[in-house]
Amino acid sequence: TDPDDFSEVDAADLVLWEFTDEDDADLGFSYNSPPIEFVTGQSSQIAKMNNGEWALIVGNGYNSTQADGHASATGHAALFVLFIEDGADGTWDSGDYVKIDTGAGTTDAPNGLATPRPMDIDGDGDVDVAYAGDLEGNLWKFDLTSATAGSWTARHLFSAVNDDSVPQPITSAPVAVRHPDGGYMVSFG
Repeated sequence: TDPDDFSEVDAADLVLWEFTDEDDADLGFSYNSPPIEFVTGQSSQIAKMNNGEWALIVGNGYNSTQADGHASATGHAALFVLFIEDGADGTWDSGDYVKIDTGAGTTDAPNGLATPRPMDIDGDGDVDVAYAGDLEGNLWKFDLTSATAGSWTARHLFSAVNDDSVPQPITSAPVAVRHPDGGYMVSFG
């Protein structure tokens, strides 16, 4: 792309696609600051999945229950895996994306998933897991290892609370590094 060609008039020719709460009401205001892969220097949120498709991996963000005509009916935190080629036709049909609902949150106290950290843990170039925190202080691990997108799941790992048991929001992408004794150490703030 050439930044000199960027203008509002040319937007339709420059933007590949857009995904909004009109496509899925559980999407809120998504503030994803792309975590950068140390080796490639590229955003880890654009990645090849185990089903062979390239995708954008984002948290659903905040305020999904806002009364804007497309309010979430659950208030849950969720991970979105948006298949890049499937959205290019301008519509988001069933199968063009996967939403992994954590089940955490309500419409009275809406939750939201922050920036995820996708990872390739077996070295084959495909994303296997993603880690992300939410507004209720939950740290989640999303298992994306299956070639069948419908089999992807969320697992609660940790709850961050203060001394008074008040949840502490996790609003930035976790950092995960290999642990010398095996597995990964996941850090967040």
